[in-house]
Amino acid sequence: MFDEIVNRKNLEQAYFHVAKQLEEDLINHRYAGWDNLKLSDLEVLSNQVIGEAKTELTAFKELSPAILLKIPKKSDPRKMREIYIYSLKERIKAQAIYQIVEPYFEKFFSPWLFSYRSSHQSYFAARSVVRHYLKYFSRDYVLVADLSDYSNYIRQDFLQNKIKELNFEEPVFRLLSLFIGNKIIRAGEIFQPPVGLIQGVPLIALFNNLYLDAFDKFAGPRVDFYRRVGDDLIAFDQKKERLEFLKEHLTAEADRLGLKINWQKTRLVSASLPFSFLGYAFKNGMVALEERFCRSVLKRWQQQFSYYQTRSERRKQGFLKKVISEHRLSLGLQFRQIAEQKKLVTDLEQIKRLSEAFFHVLTRYFFGEYSEKNRRLLKEKLKKIHFTSFYKYFLTAKYDPRKRTN
Repeated sequence: MFDEIVNRKNLEQAYFHVAKQLEEDLINHRYAGWDNLKLSDLEVLSNQVIGEAKTELTAFKELSPAILLKIPKKSDPRKMREIYIYSLKERIKAQAIYQIVEPYFEKFFSPWLFSYRSSHQSYFAARSVVRHYLKYFSRDYVLVADLSDYSNYIRQDFLQNKIKELNFEEPVFRLLSLFIGNKIIRAGEIFQPPVGLIQGVPLIALFNNLYLDAFDKFAGPRVDFYRRVGDDLIAFDQKKERLEFLKEHLTAEADRLGLKINWQKTRLVSASLPFSFLGYAFKNGMVALEERFCRSVLKRWQQQFSYYQTRSERRKQGFLKKVISEHRLSLGLQFRQIAEQKKLVTDLEQIKRLSEAFFHVLTRYFFGEYSEKNRRLLKEKLKKIHFTSFYKYFLTAKYDPRKRTN
């Protein structure tokens, strides 16, 4: 396996994967790591960098530090989130290792884990939760649990012991260990965190999945229904005492592993009472969007169509047509993505309200203020450009995915 990882062809595949990913994410010219190289630089230095990556992996060379940056959160730009920027060479190394070891991790994982797995995508977890809930909400109890800042509390020695359970040959284990306990640059200084993992490469997703694997295999057979997606867990059962036992075991396991349970988001209640999971709100046998998600979407629309941007009717019409037609800004693309991602919602009245909220934004954009009259006038304007509402996109995604709304 070690020879497969350091094979030149495997490293070339890793390089092309990283390059494609950066281009798709549109960040190839935005960030540079420790080596100050960007994707555009690698286009002329690819052979040299791939050769260096092979040499450094073969020698088990310590990774260069990842750079810690703080950027505004999309949901609330007033708050900051931390991201780590690995050098492009280290990203290529990580991808080369991941391509070979991922199938072995995959075979080891439990069938109840649904995060960062091509065979067990998070959407499938959400779909199975919704189906179980709709069928048994009046009968079951539910345990919903959330682990705070999960990756940053992982004990590195415990993780390495868990990796040893997969019985990799020693050189492969040493390569994996390069991405455990590696260094970062924080506030201009090099620092080695004593606990936690430095996110930013796909290997970390495998490590995160593995860390709670024993709990997944303990929980799955002991309740009627269990799923884990990253640091979010949910279990349903007819008997409350089974979930109470599972909650006690989770508390003990989290304490043993150094993890922190977010008790504000963790609850054990009758499934007929309100609870949230994976961005969905469950209440009275209905599945809706979480209100914070609706607020975030509405805020994005408001920023996109700020009514004070211009008073020119011609410019407003031009901007709307541009937003409808241009691929990256396309409203149709926005609507379609949200509809596809959230098509498990059963509360159609909420979707209608969210769809109408967009027209409120658009009414203020064109007329400066909202009124029933202005809303009717907007309707006439939109007829001329064949505008399709978010509600129609949602119905298409939910009930007839074969059809595409233009």
